[in-house]
This record gives sequence, C-alpha cells and structure tokens, in this order.
Amino acid sequence: MQWVANYYYDGVASWSWFYPHHFAPYASDVAANAMRPCKGYKFAKGRPFLPFQQLLGVLPAASRTLLPKAYHPLMLMDSSPLKPFYPEDFDTDLNGKKQDWEAVVLIPFIDERILLAAMATVENKLTPDEVNRNRHRWG
Repeated sequence: MQWVANYYYDGVASWSWFYPHHFAPYASDVAANAMRPCKGYKFAKGRPFLPFQQLLGVLPAASRTLLPKAYHPLMLMDSSPLKPFYPEDFDTDLNGKKQDWEAVVLIPFIDERILLAAMATVENKLTPDEVNRNRHRWG
C-alpha cells in the first residue's frame, strides 16, 4: 500500500520493488493493517529495466523469438541460471474464471539480480542494432 501511495502522490518510489504474491490481499487484511502504525518504508529508487531486460523478465520461453537470439539459451538451456524461472509445466488458478486465458499463472517470480547477471554474460553477442534498440528513449 505504501508503494502505491508513493506512486500516486510522489511518482515511482522504487523501480525494483514488486508485490511478491500472485493474488492481491484480502480487503480484511488491508483494513487490519491500516490500523497499525506505519513504520515509514524506505524504498531504493534504482533504475527502470532496459527493454530487453523487461521482456526477458516477463515473456515465456515460447515467445523467445521476440528477443535477440543471444538471449534464447538463457530461457532454454538447463545450465542457464534463468531456466528455473521458465518452467515447462506449471499450475494455474482459475480463481472463479471459466476460460484458461483468464487464469493466474503460478510461476516463480524472476530474481532481478540473477536476471541481470545472466544477461550480462551474453550482451557481447548483441548486434549494434540490438544494442541501439535496448536503451531508454526519454522524450
């Protein structure tokens, strides 16, 4: 709740913080915690992911062709430190929905440190065009 409040009143409090659960908290849990004194959360601002970092962090391995070929082994090879974040078999929770595409996919949350370290090992294989595409363009 603190991150959301910061976001709406002051802008992004942290680029690396995320809510580490597949489902939102119950309203009763939010209400119960709202009565507790706030301990003044401190967030590390960090930096936003570059485009390929963001895509590798959210795309399934089946969509790897949307990324440069240098990153494909990170999603596929058993020896890759990222392989556990791309399970071939996983559970889903329909959570009252009827269609498979509405389900919550219960896969592990990717670890930012592992992601960035693994990507750094293959960055030298990117083409100049790919390097140019993988940057922030503000305004």
